[in-house]
Amino acid sequence: MPLLAQTVHWLVPATIATVVGATLFVLCITLVYRLIHSSRQFTHAERMRSLEVGTPLNPPETTNMREKAMHNAFWIAFWLGMGVPGSAFSAASTVTTQMNISLGLIVAVWASAATASVTGVICATVLMIHSARGGAIRDEPRTVAGGTLNHS
Repeated sequence: MPLLAQTVHWLVPATIATVVGATLFVLCITLVYRLIHSSRQFTHAERMRSLEVGTPLNPPETTNMREKAMHNAFWIAFWLGMGVPGSAFSAASTVTTQMNISLGLIVAVWASAATASVTGVICATVLMIHSARGGAIRDEPRTVAGGTLNHS
């Protein structure tokens, strides 16, 4: 019975924190996608207006886009590689020291922290390798049936 009382004591705030965190995460992702969508609509409208008027289109600067993508990829990889393991091991340490739980649960908590950490480091490594090769942004224009197509 004491183990159940300890479990209920921290389970409710942890559940509430998880639900609030997930909701904020989904809200942030939704707002980012709406911003990207509106930006693309504005760019499309600007290009169509430019075609109607007859002014030449200016191609986007690929070097600036590549630098920005590499900068963003670096920080995402940094927080994946450092933040995820730090958070996982901090949580595992807190649970281990503040709770009176069995050895099997302690092993499960630390194994989960190790798995999350290894996964975070692998994802960060793959992201940086993919970014360094330029997989996300190409310098050369893509070819289509009628000629070349500049990426936007």
